[in-house]
Amino acid sequence: MATATADIIGESELVDTGAKKEKTVTYRVTGLSGTAGAREQEALNACPAYNAAHPSISYLYVRERRARADGPTMAVVTIKYETPTPGGGGGSSSDPTLPTYKAGGALRQEKTAYDWNGDPITVTYNGVERVAEVTVDIPEADLTITRQESGIVPGDIIDAYLNRVNSVAWNGDPGTWYCSYIGAESRDGGTTWDMTYSFIRPAPAIQGLPATYAMATFQDDNGEVPPGVALPNPLPDYDYNVQWTGTGTTAAPIRGLADFNLLGL
Repeated sequence: MATATADIIGESELVDTGAKKEKTVTYRVTGLSGTAGAREQEALNACPAYNAAHPSISYLYVRERRARADGPTMAVVTIKYETPTPGGGGGSSSDPTLPTYKAGGALRQEKTAYDWNGDPITVTYNGVERVAEVTVDIPEADLTITRQESGIVPGDIIDAYLNRVNSVAWNGDPGTWYCSYIGAESRDGGTTWDMTYSFIRPAPAIQGLPATYAMATFQDDNGEVPPGVALPNPLPDYDYNVQWTGTGTTAAPIRGLADFNLLGL
């Protein structure tokens, strides 16, 4: 993807409606690529995110963002800054454009043939050694965020973030969260959307792999895992773009990457 650059080409006067104050800023974004819908989402990503404060008026926050493709590599983005809805500062629950958070946790079951140190679990009977699988409970955290948005194409957001892993730090280290659900509902013909984003952060599996990896294990012609099969020990430094290879094992990243910070949640 090309590197997009956003430049301010217009800014309105500060308007006081009595109920709130607002200001509109217009950007021209260049260096875009892809289809018209993808260009618009890329342009939005290059501009201030929802809830970002105005650079010089700290009590104004981004409440609306609209993008319009303008040629094969450009788009025009209109950003509306407003004071929060009366009832409580930048985090007022009465303002539908402010995120609402819901967090929880659950246990999922997973089969593994390795202990916490990455060593194979083996059993011996009548002098015959075999690798054995056990079922363990793995804790995972979940986070659901809802917010009203405007000037968006929900399908483009789904394409950009669903089933992807955080590429940079976001509520923790890179490579620890993945987006498990995105929902969109509009009651006004698509002018505004009630967006729901769900994320899951699994704990590392019992063999110590990052939760966003999957492991393939060698099996012989009888479908059995030889006793010598093992993960690399110690595990290499974390790098989401690299597969790890042990003795008869390969651990590989299974999801694409995305910068969740661009969602402005």
